[in-house]
Amino acid sequence: MPAFWLAASALTELLEGRATLEALRGRGGVLVEGDEAGRRVALDVLGSLAPARRGLVTA
Repeated sequence: MPAFWLAASALTELLEGRATLEALRGRGGVLVEGDEAGRRVALDVLGSLAPARRGLVTA
């Protein structure tokens, strides 16, 4: 079963559209555990929380 770990501040940045999932991963702000398929699913779920992926406009 996949799992991801991130600080509350990183989640806030993602939810508010101030950082992308790719940027957070690039700076070590997200850790994903599991097999390859599980990691892809976990990242898709986490990435779907970003405003741009939900079709929201951010300021």
